[in-house]
Amino acid sequence: MKDFVSANKGKIEVFIVLAILLTISLLTHFRKDLFVEESGKIELFNGLSLILIFGLIAKWKYTREILAFYTFFAALATLMGMMVGGQFSLAWFFLVLGFSVSFYFLSFSKNVRQYLTLNR
Repeated sequence: MKDFVSANKGKIEVFIVLAILLTISLLTHFRKDLFVEESGKIELFNGLSLILIFGLIAKWKYTREILAFYTFFAALATLMGMMVGGQFSLAWFFLVLGFSVSFYFLSFSKNVRQYLTLNR
């Protein structure tokens, strides 16, 4: 019974991660003016990440580890981009926050680990 409850908690946490990563992907694709100038280019979580997000839903074997690695470096790159810009931007802050929360759930959450290994 305890495994079932923690697996359901893990399911909720996985869907929180999916919502965050999908929002980041769509926001940086359709509203890039929040992050860079009109002539600038920003690509975070493009095609490969959408496949990995689908893999997280399908419980593919190493998807959690790959996405955790990917979100860590995306958070690091976003933090560097925020520092290089020289001014505080709320959009960049929310990107770092979203990547950090996703990284935490994917790397350190026991519930997510149990949910993704349950009935694989």
